[in-house]
Amino acid sequence: MTSRLVFRKAVYLLAACWLSVALAWAGTAKQVENLIQAARAQVGVTTGYDPSYQRIAYPGGDVADAKPLMQMSSSVGAAIGCLVGAVLGGLFGRRPVYAGLC
Repeated sequence: MTSRLVFRKAVYLLAACWLSVALAWAGTAKQVENLIQAARAQVGVTTGYDPSYQRIAYPGGDVADAKPLMQMSSSVGAAIGCLVGAVLGGLFGRRPVYAGLC
């Protein structure tokens, strides 16, 4: 690959990353505002706290403990990230891809 082609692919990759961040950020600002409004509406509504465990009517029972699931998801994500990073590094060049992933 020529350096011009590598540079062009890196620019496209960075543009796609910046576009996805900008789109995610635009949606996030409204979500944050909604969260703040909902929190302010909740102030003073709860006047007591009951620390006892209560079963909830959830389809299939209570939600299972999330810690093992999160650990497995994190490990699988790290493994997939290593493979995807290597493949993209081979296509677009190691430095631009690893800079984008970090």
